Amino acid sequence: EGKKEYRCTVCGYLISEETLAPLGHNVEEEWQSDISGHWHNCECGEKHNIGEHISDGGKVTLEPDYDSEGKREYRCTVCGYVMKTETIPALGGGEPDRPNPPVLPDKPNIPSEPGNPNESDIPGEFDDSNEPDIPISPDYDMPFLKDDNGKKGWEAIKTDAANSEEGSAIIVDMNGTIVVPKEVFAVIEGKDITIIFEMGGGISWSVNGKSITAEALSDIDFAVNTYTVNIPAEIINNIAKERYFIQISLLHSGEFGFTAVLSIDLGKTNAGLYAKLYYYNNDYLEYICESEISSDGKAELTFTHASDYLILIDEKAVGDDKKTDDGETYDPVSSDSNDKTPPSDDSVDSDSKEENPKTGGAGEAWKIMLFGSVSAAACLLLLKKVKKKIE
Repeated sequence: EGKKEYRCTVCGYLISEETLAPLGHNVEEEWQSDISGHWHNCECGEKHNIGEHISDGGKVTLEPDYDSEGKREYRCTVCGYVMKTETIPALGGGEPDRPNPPVLPDKPNIPSEPGNPNESDIPGEFDDSNEPDIPISPDYDMPFLKDDNGKKGWEAIKTDAANSEEGSAIIVDMNGTIVVPKEVFAVIEGKDITIIFEMGGGISWSVNGKSITAEALSDIDFAVNTYTVNIPAEIINNIAKERYFIQISLLHSGEFGFTAVLSIDLGKTNAGLYAKLYYYNNDYLEYICESEISSDGKAELTFTHASDYLILIDEKAVGDDKKTDDGETYDPVSSDSNDKTPPSDDSVDSDSKEENPKTGGAGEAWKIMLFGSVSAAACLLLLKKVKKKIE
């Protein structure tokens, strides 16, 4: 294998590394895709980095006007494959892409369907003098508050957050946007108010104002690239073994300045398993947290800064690794230490192998302790058998 480095063009700082396949596997950089997923082709005929499509939440490619329809495309965030195309009704007629608003009780003569003209003496003209102030759907690519009459834009969101009570949560549909202005976080700073940012494609972020610790807030890019290949395979293999995993990369640079909880869809087939989050710390994977995958396939993982991460799907939680088959607990090394490749026996300092002057041998004390433990266990087993026989 080879190695490819990505460095800053100004200071030369090493940003990330990429493992290049051996010459025997010449993998193409361009993504190949079809309706089932995407992959990289190799000259040998094999497919590499196979993954399922992840929707970007939709993007308007053709704006509608009063005479013609528009178009919205849903593309994969990894390979760009067009997963679905929707038609946006023309603004001058047709059924709007939202529920019909109710008839207001103080204006009984208002038509129940907006956009339908009232009867007029002049053909083709609309009489809007009696139309109510009905909230309209948010503009495309503009965030809006869910379940709140479609209030749109960051100013409306800040106002709603500022007027929210302690312990409440508001939900923001990002509607194709990915960056949250710092002023939004400033409104909830120090308060027990949670804002949930729904990014689309089964991904959302939640931030509670009490978790904000930054002295100077900044705009946050909440975009998440899934199924990336930035972490070297040999480092992943030290942790993953034969277990399923995915790599993700957060596009924001550096610390968030608060704690953000990522909700990510890992598939209903993984319900009941555990999603373990590891941070790629240059030359090893550092355990961060874990979450049991819910019945709808969602896992909630905690982040404080953006980087490359590994999500490992496992049958056991970290705490369960401390239990024996009999349910007894022991005290292994920390999970952080387990994340690093342990040194081999040959790497132990030769001084540690010198004879113990008090015992006359290398490590005789632990041998005696081990023998005593085995003897005690054997006696306990014998007593249980005798008791069972008597009974």
